[in-house]
Amino acid sequence: MRRHAMLPESMEGRTISGMLVGESAFTLPWAMWADEDRRLWLSADYPADEEAAGTVRMRITRTPDGFQVWPVRDHEYHPGSNRDGGLPVTELMH
Repeated sequence: MRRHAMLPESMEGRTISGMLVGESAFTLPWAMWADEDRRLWLSADYPADEEAAGTVRMRITRTPDGFQVWPVRDHEYHPGSNRDGGLPVTELMH
């Protein structure tokens, strides 16, 4: 029988899907992607950190309908990403 190490609760981070309406966080720029119709989405399992640090620098806020996103200016987003599901981005902020 194969043994597996378990993630301690003290090391478990918050993800985008765990955010409540009204909460803001920072995540990785590649957490946002565009579908074939150029609609924007966030990957639910990406980190949602309280502070920007390193590459975790795209600000997001959960709203009743989805997410507001302050995109990272030097990151390009290409339509046509073929990903399953996602959380809707309802507004790009500047």
